[in-house]
Amino acid sequence: MIHRFFRDLGTRILMLTMMSQVCFAEDIEPVDRGGMPVGMTNMEIADALRDAGDEQINHYLSGRAEGTYVSDALKHPDAIKRIQVPLPRDRHWFPTLGGKKLDLVYYVVYPTTDDNSRKDDVFPGGHQDWVMEHMERPGEKPLIRPSESPYPLLLISHGWRSHGFHHLSEAKKFASHGYLVAVLFHGDLRVHGQPGSLQHRAVRPLSVRAVLDDLVASPDFRDHIDVDRIGICGTSFGGATALATLGGKFANRYDFTDSRIRAGLGIVPWVGDAFGTNNAGLLQVKKPFMHIYGSQDGLARHSIESMRNLRGDSVLIEMENQGHLFSDVHWQDTFTWELTFFNAYLRDDSAAFAALRNGKSVRGFGGDHQRMDHQRIRATY
Repeated sequence: MIHRFFRDLGTRILMLTMMSQVCFAEDIEPVDRGGMPVGMTNMEIADALRDAGDEQINHYLSGRAEGTYVSDALKHPDAIKRIQVPLPRDRHWFPTLGGKKLDLVYYVVYPTTDDNSRKDDVFPGGHQDWVMEHMERPGEKPLIRPSESPYPLLLISHGWRSHGFHHLSEAKKFASHGYLVAVLFHGDLRVHGQPGSLQHRAVRPLSVRAVLDDLVASPDFRDHIDVDRIGICGTSFGGATALATLGGKFANRYDFTDSRIRAGLGIVPWVGDAFGTNNAGLLQVKKPFMHIYGSQDGLARHSIESMRNLRGDSVLIEMENQGHLFSDVHWQDTFTWELTFFNAYLRDDSAAFAALRNGKSVRGFGGDHQRMDHQRIRATY
């Protein structure tokens, strides 16, 4: 009798909690570009490739097995952000790359000064916004907007066989709201092995770590980065990369955590069985994570169930009638959720926390909603 009483009481409390979430759910206002102008590091294409077709350009941006990479397509390779990623001598993880160094290019977009007169440039081959605003030329230093405190930093990891220019518009929006943003070019096809193989999985979080190491040591950027407010955003395969940096153990055994990263977000994140049986390796993720997926994405069902393993705060957003690729209007909704999430967890913004806790959908635009049955946000914020 006593057991039944407490069981019924628990059921009623759960129902009241769910009813309160529905009652207080409300639309959140859409956001787009902020008020700050932005600048970025050099990514100028070589003159010989300015009139090349999309297919040829993508051979460089996505990388190829024969070694072709984005750095080969740039006019000033010594003026770009370029590092060497050291890979451990581990034949299990790196059967062909162990002990070697992998070339990696990234660019940085940042809030700039109102009087920045550097000219824009356009990277060809894009059907999106590939305008490189106030781009640095060789020998020029970043003109970062003065601020009373350092800026939060975001790292962006793209999807499998994709590349960093697909996230240029997103990076510029974040920078216009007061973020430093580093966007990686993984060049996945340079790495031998099947997609999702151990070698492919492991290279990516190590690349993220190397970029972060480079930035916090850079005389141009280190004084402008708030090292306590670093986040990561990954799309598709980049979602698995983000989860690994947050503590997810590949094959439920191998740890690539970067303790400096405070929160993460995955857009249509690919999970597969990357984190072991039933993706039990995700039980080690104790930091905040937002998962945005398309309702018609064939990868979504497995990923959604796996996200229940996360131990930290979590928010699940569904883009209605969307697959693995979103429409332009749904990308606008996506950015609103992204900015709200990172403002909450990297800036401790109480209004952003309230929007996450009570936000049902973005007002207008493409159609989206928060899955309140998956929401887990600590009440202490």
